[in-house]
Amino acid sequence: MDGYIQIQAGPLQIPDTYFVWGATLRSGLQIWAERTHALPSYLSIVASIGTATQAQIFNALDSDQKNGFWRNLSIEMSRSRISVTRNPNDANVFGTLTIEKLLPITNDLSEAMFIEAVREADFDAHTLYWTVEFLLGATVAAAIPASQTQTPPASAGPTGPTGPTLPSPNQNMKASPH
Repeated sequence: MDGYIQIQAGPLQIPDTYFVWGATLRSGLQIWAERTHALPSYLSIVASIGTATQAQIFNALDSDQKNGFWRNLSIEMSRSRISVTRNPNDANVFGTLTIEKLLPITNDLSEAMFIEAVREADFDAHTLYWTVEFLLGATVAAAIPASQTQTPPASAGPTGPTGPTLPSPNQNMKASPH
């Protein structure tokens, strides 16, 4: 696997699953590979994002801004063809946002297919994370009156040679595979 996946822990005991394995990718994203009783013919690759800072910014928004945030996030994720589940599914709460890739368990299932699904989940999670950051920043910035913006913004360039890294949800919020 060329070091792309680094197993963080052994099997996890999650109800209604045959097995769940947690892993941390080189990007810092925590993922779970699981087989559930609800979908026994599939392997699921699951990743969640959402930080305490994002939740704090979201909680400061008024009701119209929160609705606008969810509407814009839905539009952007649809454009990216990324399916996102809100946990909890409450428009007034910013919890975790979860993506899931399903791999059918067939005779054709290979290590290469599994690695590709993990890479897709990694890319989708980063796209989701940075879209949330952008939308929260745009929502907050829109609420600031123009008279308070007397200094130019900082450079929009990356913060390092490869750009910023994705914070792990468990650094700031309690994350779960669902």
